[in-house]
Amino acid sequence: MIFSLCIYAANPIITSTYTADPSPHKWSDGKYYMYCSHDQDADVDWNMVDYHVFSSTDLVTWVDNGIAFKNTDSPFSTGALWAPDCMYRNGQYYLYYPQNSVIGVATSTSPAGPFTNAKKLYQTANSQYSYDPMIFVDDDNQAYLLVSSCMNPGGVFKPVLCKLGADMVSITHDTILSTTGNFHEGPWLFKRNGTYYLTWGGGDCSYSTSTSLLGPYASRGVICNQWRDANGNLIAAAQQHPGIACFSGQWYFASAWGAPDNKRRQIFMEYLYFNADGTIKVITPDMQGVVAPGLPYDKVEAENYDTMSGVQPEACSDTNQGYDIGSIGNGGYAVYRNMNFGNGAGSFQARAASANSGGTIEIHLDSLSGILAGTCAVSGTGGWQTWVTKTCTISGASGTHSVFLKITGSSGYLLNLNWFKFTPTTSSTLSTPPALGNPAGRTGSTASASLNAGTSLIVCRVPRPIVFRPFAPLYDVTGKRLVSRNTAQAAGVYVYRRAQ
Repeated sequence: MIFSLCIYAANPIITSTYTADPSPHKWSDGKYYMYCSHDQDADVDWNMVDYHVFSSTDLVTWVDNGIAFKNTDSPFSTGALWAPDCMYRNGQYYLYYPQNSVIGVATSTSPAGPFTNAKKLYQTANSQYSYDPMIFVDDDNQAYLLVSSCMNPGGVFKPVLCKLGADMVSITHDTILSTTGNFHEGPWLFKRNGTYYLTWGGGDCSYSTSTSLLGPYASRGVICNQWRDANGNLIAAAQQHPGIACFSGQWYFASAWGAPDNKRRQIFMEYLYFNADGTIKVITPDMQGVVAPGLPYDKVEAENYDTMSGVQPEACSDTNQGYDIGSIGNGGYAVYRNMNFGNGAGSFQARAASANSGGTIEIHLDSLSGILAGTCAVSGTGGWQTWVTKTCTISGASGTHSVFLKITGSSGYLLNLNWFKFTPTTSSTLSTPPALGNPAGRTGSTASASLNAGTSLIVCRVPRPIVFRPFAPLYDVTGKRLVSRNTAQAAGVYVYRRAQ
């Protein structure tokens, strides 16, 4: 049986309307939410009159939950609504928004709104503008409002940090943060490993750091380059507002690009990585962006890690050859991001070898000190290319997580790892094929897919000269993601497994 198939790149992540100034969050319902400004289809001067809230289960497919707040809902102005943010506390959601030169706040019992009971919250004394609010919560659970304020008629912008009262709708005091670098707009503050990162937009997204919340902050350079072609020509206009968050141990960076006039923008999302010294690895945006969660129930080649420490890829003589990871001493680890365990995994398999006494593979979720889902003991096999498959039971692995495989043992090199896979707690084979189609509002190349009877595999055959991006997910006619990438079986033929 043959079905119509749609294949998509991940960026921009929202295509149904023009959006910018992203503020990503994950709330207690397990969904991701994007709060953002809304460019109008015929906009010529950022005349943004409402907010839409978008939600997702995988950071790839986003659902528009409709209008959550309009400029006419605000009691003190009907001007444009610029970059917002949202915070959950006291049993409700607080929407912080800038309108003209004032910061307002409205509330809702739903993360998608509608937001009501709007009131004026803040305006910098004697300022020309206060805008682009974001909420930062420090380790002591104290919440702060961060805004960009124009401190004089000459147009010099400064980051201003305001301590919020317990009611989240009052300010106790404010402080101008001292930072080097060309600070402008769209401030975003986060903390990692004891360091505060103050980021902002305007041209290339830039940042500064401090070991103290109140600074001073020292410039560290650029986070994200403008998107240019091989000849240096600008493809999309400057990113103006970063939104940075850590979900399941993985950091993400969101911003927006637009047409050359930058009035009709679209949000993109990329993975964010750090260097060993804590500085941010510079991002160059592309069309791939964040991929749909992978399935750990297919073989994962060990060398396809996202990050690692104390491991070394090497040629492998096991079945199908390829590569393994070796030279692993005590404490060496490899990280595999964004793995979707669905309803849960019950066991773990590893293809391993050791010319010494072996070691133990610890399976952690989301960080090296995260949930220990299981341990898999590997004894000596008689050689670094003498392979055996080891199995252990695991628990606590459901939903989407980053997998940290940490090798522990005695001194010297402990083991080599070729591949690993998990086994679900319940079977998820398909008795009937999924209905594939082209959801409204999406475009993409078409190909054909056939279901292997009695299995959860879908074989996709892509005709040339269509360019197929094997990282892209598939969608049914409602826009729901159906499958995740497995591996290429032959030229132009790919096998997918239905998401759990």
